Amino acid sequence: MQKIYLDRKIEKSRLVLYLLESSLAVFGIVMLVLALLKIGFENLPMGSRISSALVAICLAFVPMLIEKIFRYRFPIMLHIIYVTYVFASVIVGSCFGVFRIDVLMMGEMLGWYDKITHAVLGYILCIVAIYLGQIAKIWGKSIFGDILILLAISMAYASIWEMYEFAVDHIIPGQSMQRNSLIDTMLDIISHFALTVVFIVQYVIEKCCKVNLGIAFMERNLSTGGRVAKKNQMPTSEDITNNNQEQ
Repeated sequence: MQKIYLDRKIEKSRLVLYLLESSLAVFGIVMLVLALLKIGFENLPMGSRISSALVAICLAFVPMLIEKIFRYRFPIMLHIIYVTYVFASVIVGSCFGVFRIDVLMMGEMLGWYDKITHAVLGYILCIVAIYLGQIAKIWGKSIFGDILILLAISMAYASIWEMYEFAVDHIIPGQSMQRNSLIDTMLDIISHFALTVVFIVQYVIEKCCKVNLGIAFMERNLSTGGRVAKKNQMPTSEDITNNNQEQ
């Protein structure tokens, strides 16, 4: 089977996204300097401020490094989702301390913004599941199979993340990612599951009732990534068509 290679030329839309992702590192550097100088955000522990800033700096370059090292380009849709979610969770949530703004829920003080980001991530991971399913060539075989893929990938991440939070809380002194609360952990998973179900319902309605709810648009855009042609390697007409769809 012929392999599809994208043109080495980087389109303008992708350059804009690279700049946006790089801006995450700028935010992280600014927050790191402010933390080291002990300026502002007195309600946030020093260790939390420094670690959040370093995470923002590192995450800013992950997609670009992967694309460079493996000569692969992710679909633009994934770049947009990535930079938006990292900004909302790491910069706004952690660096600016919004995760620490609690509300009284079920008799305990729990983070409302944390629940929102968990819920949104459930929806986002369903989009990622479509992409991974397309790469593995198992997406679109049957509606039931697609639903299993969506549930498996989305909820597997939710479980792994809660195990990570549990491990951090018990390994690093002073950390309380789970707020020492079973309720907080379960609400995280329920929030994540809720928008996973919303995505699945959206998918089923579109596929069964032939109503345009955006799933076909996602599938089409997520199929535009691929390997980058080597130097002096001429892309075929099929490659050029693929690249034009991405632009």
